[in-house]
This record gives sequence, C-alpha cells and structure tokens, in this order.
Amino acid sequence: LLAINAIAILNEPRFLRPLGWGYDQLEGAQASAKVQIISLIKALRMILLIPLIAVNTVTLLFKLVLG
Repeated sequence: LLAINAIAILNEPRFLRPLGWGYDQLEGAQASAKVQIISLIKALRMILLIPLIAVNTVTLLFKLVLG
C-alpha cells in the first residue's frame, strides 16, 4: 500500500522528468527496462487511482476503529 501510494503521488514534471524518467521519453523509444518501468508507473497512476482512494479510506477507518 505504501509503495503504490508513493508511485501515485510522484509529480512527473518536478521529479521524474529531471531524472530522465519523464513520460515524454516513451514516444519512439525502444523497449528497454527503463521504458518499461516508466510505462508501469504511468499505468499504475491511471488504473489504480480510484481503487487506491477506496483502499486508503478503508485502511484509515480500520486504523481509527481498532487503533
């Protein structure tokens, strides 16, 4: 849960692009490990946004009730 939250809040223009891991590097690039990791980060951010909100809410409520 912590790792997915960390990926979800990465700010692409401020963090990834200066390191050379921006989404703009996906276009026309060969299938290297770096390109696959960038694609995975992009997919996780788009697909898991709504389920991540729900899981975080349930986890927060669980922690509040049970301590």
